[in-house]
Amino acid sequence: MFQKKIREKKWDFFSSFNMKGSIPYPYVMRKAKDLSKARPIISYFNHPLKKSLWISATAFMSCLKALPSDIKSSNIFATNEMLPIIRQQFSTLSQVFGEDTEFISYAGDIKEMYTHLPQNVIIEAVKWILGIVQSRSRRTEVSVNLQSSKLNRLGKSYSYDRSFVCVSFQQLFMICLCEIQKCFFILSGVTFLQIFGIPIGSLGSPGYCMAICIFYEWKFHQSLYDYQKLFGMGRYFDDVRALVVYKRGSSSSKSIATNIINALAGECYHQSMVLIPEEVSQG
Repeated sequence: MFQKKIREKKWDFFSSFNMKGSIPYPYVMRKAKDLSKARPIISYFNHPLKKSLWISATAFMSCLKALPSDIKSSNIFATNEMLPIIRQQFSTLSQVFGEDTEFISYAGDIKEMYTHLPQNVIIEAVKWILGIVQSRSRRTEVSVNLQSSKLNRLGKSYSYDRSFVCVSFQQLFMICLCEIQKCFFILSGVTFLQIFGIPIGSLGSPGYCMAICIFYEWKFHQSLYDYQKLFGMGRYFDDVRALVVYKRGSSSSKSIATNIINALAGECYHQSMVLIPEEVSQG
């Protein structure tokens, strides 16, 4: 089935089917923070389409990084970016009400990012991301460098350097669709198909979970309308940090800030993604 799809979609232009590969298998990894809990993972190490999926994953990540600044989200790509971003937001927000500015801070952890999400929701977010990047960049392809993803760029590569592979946005979406909907794995000799969520361990999973969060965070930012200036937020994968300001001595202003925090905690993400609050010091 996979070999036939590769030929039909012409994916063999940039990657062939690995005849020595095998169907993925699941295993669990204990969580460092709590050894009583485990994280289910599906290994794609020997997947027959591993190279195709890697090309797709790195191309999609390049699209995420190319999102225009007006598509407001809270996504952070590296842990060392979190503190500078929060500090910058604090500095900006502290000027909203001048000396009367007061803060409400929030910290949370998104649970069930992968497990229970309907796949059509994931696909909708992926399609939305690709549509925005393609229309804004006015490009039809993503150039993927096989040696370093830092050299990836939007647009066709006219270089004769074979280290580059060009993937059209249409091809990219179809490969993402295949990876999300065709997650087969073998357990105890039985072949299963994952029909909910994203398989942790798949090459595209980091980008897909970012896409889902970005999609819903953008909607949340839009819902704040004129109150966007009161709100700042950063998220690295499932770790969420947020700041909201209000005017000291104003009960109505504090009520607005409290409502924003409550909306973030209860309405920002898909109902299958549970945002669990964490302890945070105020002030």
